[in-house]
Amino acid sequence: MQDQSFRNELSIVDPATGYPEWWTFGMDIMDDMIDMHITYGGIRQDSVPLHVAKEAAKQWATWIQEP
Repeated sequence: MQDQSFRNELSIVDPATGYPEWWTFGMDIMDDMIDMHITYGGIRQDSVPLHVAKEAAKQWATWIQEP
């Protein structure tokens, strides 16, 4: 697989507050390694709420299928 980078910014509604929050999902593919990351407010996050992780997983699954 050739080196590729993907980014997508999504507005996700926080179920606890009902307000949208902007999250950025990214994936960098280098040879046989993949770096997946999530940022909020421009800061890379080590952990995220479950509703955000589910959206990230959907996005990453789409990118990993691309040739």
